[in-house]
Amino acid sequence: MIHLAHHSRRRRSRVAEPVPEPPSTPAFQVALTVQAMYQATGQSLNDPATAAAYRTALEATVLLIDGAHATDVIDETGWENLRAMLADLAQAPDLV
Repeated sequence: MIHLAHHSRRRRSRVAEPVPEPPSTPAFQVALTVQAMYQATGQSLNDPATAAAYRTALEATVLLIDGAHATDVIDETGWENLRAMLADLAQAPDLV
């Protein structure tokens, strides 16, 4: 016979644990936007091949921006701003 009086009862909480809010960084927000764009075409940045193609396209864009800067098509401030935006875009596959 097992004496239940010697065992403590564990009560499970009926309150669900709060779901953490997603980060609200610009990089995360742009990652969600890019992911939604890909999902609208039946693709996902979670797919390794799609993520690799996305990164290759971004590398080509960086070359374009760097070339525009090198030939004075865009000034230093414009180049820095664009590079910062592209850096946020480059994080998208890792954030979704």
